[in-house]
Amino acid sequence: STIFTNYTGNDFRLTSNTTAGLNLTAQPWWNGGTDSFFGTIDSVVDMYGVTRTTWSRGAYEYYSGQPTAPLSCTSFTYSTWGTCTNGTQTRAVLTSSPSGCTGGSPITTQSCMVTPTPTTGICSASLNQCSAGIFSDQADTTTNYLWQCLGSNGGANANCSLTIPLSPDTTPPTISITAPLINATVSGAAVPLSVTATDPEISGQTRSGLLTVQFKLNNANIGAELTTAPYSGSWNTSGIPNGNHVLSAVARDLAGNRATSTIALTINNVAVSTPDITPPSIPANFSATAISASQINLSWSPSTDPAVAGAVTSGVTSYRIYRGGALLITVTGTAYSNTGLSPSTLYAYTVSAFDGAGNSSPESPSASATTQTPPSLTNNPPAPSNGSPSSALAAGTTQTAISLITDQPATCKYGTTANLTYNLQPSIFTTTGGTTHSTAIANLANGSTYVYYVRCDSAGSATTGDYIISFSVSAPALPLSGGGGGGSSGGGGGTLTPAVPPTSGTSTPPVISTSTSPTVPSLTGSFTPIVTQLPIISSFTNYIQAQKALLKKLDPALTKRLQGRILLQVQERGQAWYLDPLSQKRFYLADGATAYGALRKFGLGITDKDLAKIPLGLETRFRDTDTDADGLADKLEEGLGTDANNPDTDNDGFKDGDEISQGHNPLGQGKLTVDQKLVNRLNGRIVLQVQQRGQAWYLNPADGKRYYMKDGSAAYEIMRYLSLGITNENIYQIGMGE
Repeated sequence: STIFTNYTGNDFRLTSNTTAGLNLTAQPWWNGGTDSFFGTIDSVVDMYGVTRTTWSRGAYEYYSGQPTAPLSCTSFTYSTWGTCTNGTQTRAVLTSSPSGCTGGSPITTQSCMVTPTPTTGICSASLNQCSAGIFSDQADTTTNYLWQCLGSNGGANANCSLTIPLSPDTTPPTISITAPLINATVSGAAVPLSVTATDPEISGQTRSGLLTVQFKLNNANIGAELTTAPYSGSWNTSGIPNGNHVLSAVARDLAGNRATSTIALTINNVAVSTPDITPPSIPANFSATAISASQINLSWSPSTDPAVAGAVTSGVTSYRIYRGGALLITVTGTAYSNTGLSPSTLYAYTVSAFDGAGNSSPESPSASATTQTPPSLTNNPPAPSNGSPSSALAAGTTQTAISLITDQPATCKYGTTANLTYNLQPSIFTTTGGTTHSTAIANLANGSTYVYYVRCDSAGSATTGDYIISFSVSAPALPLSGGGGGGSSGGGGGTLTPAVPPTSGTSTPPVISTSTSPTVPSLTGSFTPIVTQLPIISSFTNYIQAQKALLKKLDPALTKRLQGRILLQVQERGQAWYLDPLSQKRFYLADGATAYGALRKFGLGITDKDLAKIPLGLETRFRDTDTDADGLADKLEEGLGTDANNPDTDNDGFKDGDEISQGHNPLGQGKLTVDQKLVNRLNGRIVLQVQQRGQAWYLNPADGKRYYMKDGSAAYEIMRYLSLGITNENIYQIGMGE
C-alpha cells in the first residue's frame, strides 16, 4: 500500500489515515499516536511529490529519511522553428538538462513576419502600360516615349521605351491652275487644263506625297482623278450651258490633306439642239370617286418626260382633264375635285399630260363615277369650290396660300391624308367661318407636287368627302440632255482627256473618261456643315488660372462617371473640355488646333488588330467629300484602308458604307468582331494607329464607338457634336490640368 506523508524533521509522518481503502486507525497495529505505526510500508510520496521506496528502519518499523528536492531544468535543445502562421511560429523541446530535471522555462513560441517574394517589373508593348509592376512616368525624349515598370519587394525595375511616331501629315499640298487663265472664255471639245501641284515636306511630320488631282466645274467632277504627273489634259466643254462658271482643281496627298485652286471662266459654245418632240408618258392609275351629290374627285400617278440625247428635255408641266370628251380644266397637280355637278348623274373623264414643248401624251383610259343622291334638308353640308392654287407656281416659290369658297358659311379643315373625317383633320384654315377660306403653306421646294384634302362643316353638317387642292412648284429650267451638261449651280463638267507623256509612234493622248449616256445635272450642289467657332480668348493662360480660382470641393464620383467625355459649359459660351480618364482631370480645348494637339498628349498607341475590334461610328453631321458615293467620306476611307474611289472595295456587291453600318467587313468576308472588354477599357481614350501613319480615333463613351479625327477640323467637330453639356456647378467640381 502507499501512504502519503509530510516531512517534519527527519521523519516521515503519517498524514493519511487510510490506505488502499482501509482505516488505519482501526487496525491492531496502529498505536494511536501520530509518530509511528506497526506494519509494512510499500512506498511513500514525499513533500516534493517524489515516490520514496528506500527507507531506514527504526524500532517498531518506524521509517525515517531525508527527502531530496527534485532538480529544475536550466538548458534545452530544440527542433527548428515551424511555419510562420498568423504572426507566430513554434518549436519542440528535444532534450533538457541537467539529467533528471523537471520544469524550467523552455522558449517554444515566438513572433514572426512573412517575407514577401520579390516581383520584377516587365514592360508592355503598349504605351505607358506594364505587364508586371507599377507604372512610373519618365521624361520623354524627342524620339521616344519613356516610362518605367517598378518592381516590388526588392524586385528589379524595367526601363520601357516606345518610338514616337511622326506626327500625321496635316499640311495640305500646294496647287495652282496654269491653264486656262483667270476669267478666260473657252469653247469646244479640246480646252487645255493644267496645274502645278506639289506636296511640301514639314519637319517632324510624315511626308505622305501627292496622290491625285481632281478637276471640277461648279464643284462637280470633270472626269476621273489624275494620279500621275503631268496633271493636265484636254477638256470637252460641248453640251455645258454657256455663261459664267467656276473651275477648280483639288490636290490630295496620301494623308488625305487637300488644297484647291479656283478660277472663274466663261463658256461660250454655239448650242445646236434638237427640239423636244417626245411626248410624256400616259398618266397611270386614273380614278374617279363621287364624294357628294355635286362633287367627284379625280386622281392619277405622275407622268414622266423621257430624256433624249442631244434634245431639249422640257419636262411635264401640266395635265388636261376631259369630261365627256370636252376639255374641262388644265391643272399642274395629280388630283382634282370637280364640283358643281348634278346629283345622281354619271360623269366620265380622261386625262393627258403635257410637257414644256407642248407635246401631249395620249389620253388615259376613261374613269367614271355617279354623283350621290342629294342630302335631306336637315343635313345640308357646304359645297366647296374654286380651290386655289391650281396651276404651277414659279421655281423658287417657298410659300403660298391655299384657298377655296363654300356656298354657305362654314368652318374648313385640311390635311395631307385622304379620306379623314372632318373631326380628324389635323389643321384648320387660318381664315374660315364665312364663305371664303384660306391659310398659308410654307417650306415649298422646287420640282415638288403638293396635295391637300379639305373637309368643311356648316351647323353640324360636314362634307362626307375630300375636296382636293393640288398644285406644284416648277423646277428650274434644265440644260440640254447629254454631253455631261452642268449649270453654274452644279452638275456635270463635261469630259476630260488627261495629257500623258507622248510615246513612240503616237502624239494623241488616250481618253480616260467620256460621256456615254444622257445625263441630267444635279441641281442640289454640295453641302458642308458650318461649325460655329468659339470667341477667341486673348490669354489662354489667364483663362486657365481664372477657371482654377472657381474650383470647388472636387467630386471623385462625378469625375469618374464623366471620364473620357468632352464637356461643354452650357451656362457660358460653350467652352469645351476633355476629361482625361488617366489623370482624372479636365483639359481646355480652345479651338480645333488645340483639340488636335491633345492627340500628342493623350494619344494611346493601338495595333490595327485591336482597332478593328472596336465598332466604327458614323456621324452624319461630319459631312466631307465622298468621291465614290458609298456613304463614307474620303478621309474616313483613308483611315479604314478602303478605296475612296471604289464604292465596293471588296467587290462583294455591297457598298462600303452599307457594310460598315450593318457591322460587316468592307475589306473582306464576314461580320466585324467586337471585343467589348477592349471597348470598355478604352472608352473615352484617344488612340493612335502605331502600325500606320498615327491616324487618330476618339472612343466615345456614350456609344462605345470610334470616330476618326482626321485633322484639327474633325477634332473640333467631334468636340462640338459628341460632347455633353455640363453646368458650371458641376464642372467646378472636376479638377483641371494644363
